[in-house]
Amino acid sequence: MADTDAWMPLYIGDYLRKTMRLTAEQHGAYLLLIMDYWQNGPAPDNDVVLSQIARLTPDAWSNARSILEQYFDVRDGHWYHNRLEEELAEASRRKGGAKAKAAAAAKARWEKKRAAEKAPADAPSNAPSIAPSTPQAMPEECPSPSPSPIETNTVPSERAPDEPAPPAASPDLKAEVFGKGLAWLAEKSGKPEAKLRPLVGKWCRDHGDGRVFEVLCGAARASPVDPIPWITQALTNEQRQADATDIALRLLETA
Repeated sequence: MADTDAWMPLYIGDYLRKTMRLTAEQHGAYLLLIMDYWQNGPAPDNDVVLSQIARLTPDAWSNARSILEQYFDVRDGHWYHNRLEEELAEASRRKGGAKAKAAAAAKARWEKKRAAEKAPADAPSNAPSIAPSTPQAMPEECPSPSPSPIETNTVPSERAPDEPAPPAASPDLKAEVFGKGLAWLAEKSGKPEAKLRPLVGKWCRDHGDGRVFEVLCGAARASPVDPIPWITQALTNEQRQADATDIALRLLETA
């Protein structure tokens, strides 16, 4: 029996060549019989059941049976159809192949996700980590932020003169941002990672992985009630400062 979602092939040329002598009523009965066969398998050799499938009265079925029976192989108490058996086997093969491809694709996605989750653990020892056991705790390597950008115009990641700069953007750092950083942001904001991922991607595209990582560190240490506005304002303030600096430099060049 085929999957009810599978399509039943009907080769018009073959069908018409083999059914040219059927009446309109017999055509309808035959089509109903093979459609039922596709859904439910061989019908029992029972005139009551067969007449119901063919939508014929008992008398009409009695007249049509001997004609329609020629298109089937009646044995073991059932009406078998050799061509449909071949098509059912092919449909089953296609379905099995589709399932195998889907399983392989799912396995590849799972392995890729696992590799991404493991990537931060393989990062160099001097690469800071932003995912503590609790959202409030942060490792000492993360740069200390200034007061929350909600309360001041200074960028929360401004460092003391003797404080080392954060590492430059790298594939490992990107993994930190989209691994532990994204997980922390989801836990703190209460929003699913799937909805936060495009926002984090935009931050990284506009400001760079390294800067987003640094601000995430600052947000984790400051632990604002809602980290998303905090991070957004920190990045926006930095962009405005960078734009102002760029304008000033261009004015000096043209002076």
